[in-house]
Amino acid sequence: MKLKSNFKRILSGVMSLAMAATLLPSLPVVAEEATEKYPYTMFAASDTEGSITINANNFCVNGNIATNGTIVSS
Repeated sequence: MKLKSNFKRILSGVMSLAMAATLLPSLPVVAEEATEKYPYTMFAASDTEGSITINANNFCVNGNIATNGTIVSS
């Protein structure tokens, strides 16, 4: 009789965990606001010639470009 009671208790616990696990995907998630580490569209820390090289017919940058070297475009 005790074995049957323990089995029912364990089965009840497993079923409760399974039901609780189905609720996890519906819990709201909030992300922490991160500050921008580099507020640039393009960044190159290199100081060599042509550290940023752009070869394009049309090119638009909506932001800042920063480099310690040179920017070459053609």
